[in-house]
Amino acid sequence: MLTAARRLAIEALGQIIIDDGFKDQYGLKSVKIRAASGEILRLSANVSVSAH
Repeated sequence: MLTAARRLAIEALGQIIIDDGFKDQYGLKSVKIRAASGEILRLSANVSVSAH
């Protein structure tokens, strides 16, 4: 179950980065997943976008 939750969290975080990338080019993005048992999986990424 943790493996499936981790995969979903990674996919969700990736989608957040894609969706927010044009509005907010830097900053901490995070996802929290709570299971029925109350366990929490937290995933975060520090995003910085620059053009050369």
